[in-house]
Amino acid sequence: MSPFNQIVYGLDYGLRNLVTVVRADGKFWGQISLREHPNPDELAYSLISTLPHGSIVVVEKLRGLRKRIKVSPTYLPFMKFQAALKHFAPRKKIKVAQVDPSFTSQTCPRCQFRSPLNRLRSTFRCVKCGYVANADYVGALNVALRYIKELEAKQREKSKIKARKP
Repeated sequence: MSPFNQIVYGLDYGLRNLVTVVRADGKFWGQISLREHPNPDELAYSLISTLPHGSIVVVEKLRGLRKRIKVSPTYLPFMKFQAALKHFAPRKKIKVAQVDPSFTSQTCPRCQFRSPLNRLRSTFRCVKCGYVANADYVGALNVALRYIKELEAKQREKSKIKARKP
């Protein structure tokens, strides 16, 4: 869980499952496919309605995603889903934050070792420490953890600035 008294959920976008959701403490929330919920707006609403008030939902910045997945029609549901999340989240006082998704599916959440060899298809297997998990789960967990690390770094920077002021 977040050190800031809020539950942080990481979301990882994928081609098989539109979204994989994992809490920052490692608890798996679930995977949602477009086949089960073909409307991204309804999908976002159903996700937001199940999360506790005051949660933080961390999503991948979509900039550059079209180039990464090389299939432009699949890009649209991600955009619609993210827009719907931002629309419905304030109703439950849920914050939607974004992080850079670079290497989130190749970095081990246990030892932080990053390698393209860690991610082979849908399985994540760290070549350094041996950690094994579903690759989408690892991506979503790393999205949440990256947000917390960025927040902690900002807090440390603020503390340093305050300590310097007389």
